[in-house]
Amino acid sequence: EREARAARTTLVAEQAQRLVRLVAGQQVRTIEGAQQVLAAMAAHEAVRALAPGAECDAFLERLVQAYPRYTIANVFARDGSAICSSQPGGMVAVNVRDRWYFGEVLRTRAFTVGTYAVGRASQAASLHLAAPLLDPQGGARAVLVLGLSVEWLTHDLQSLELPEGSSSTIADREGTILARSRDPAAFVGRQMAPFAMELLARRQAGVID
Repeated sequence: EREARAARTTLVAEQAQRLVRLVAGQQVRTIEGAQQVLAAMAAHEAVRALAPGAECDAFLERLVQAYPRYTIANVFARDGSAICSSQPGGMVAVNVRDRWYFGEVLRTRAFTVGTYAVGRASQAASLHLAAPLLDPQGGARAVLVLGLSVEWLTHDLQSLELPEGSSSTIADREGTILARSRDPAAFVGRQMAPFAMELLARRQAGVID
């Protein structure tokens, strides 16, 4: 019986790790897609001009319409104020200098994944994906931001064929649940259970028995 139990435990662990790889691959594709959209933003003349105007706003609006997974697209000055947005009317008084992702982009001058948040203009639960607009010397002139819809993230997760009786959860670095394949309304936006936080803290793949 002991050997049978050990065999079942090994089988369950292997299935769990295959599921993790499946979900991880999906998320890699989501991140790569966002990086491509941010690169397109950085290459657009109206964005690079860093001047508020209808042309820049209209470009970002078209971008979000083309990729409905995003709740909003913004360009922020180094002081956190909005330069242009896909929702310009809602960004007039918005400043994001207190957002973690904003400071991290300025500090690292690299692509950054934020944490669960409710957009100040979109009012939608989202995950901020941000990148710097660099000058020729490599300095950050501005911060480009996409709000990835948490609702879309859940639908995308639910599109995977998971083993019967299983569920999958995506959380941010702070342990806040971003998406869940089963009963998302009861979990999204909440903190993961302590045992799951233990696994998250390991920063490597693994199974908790």
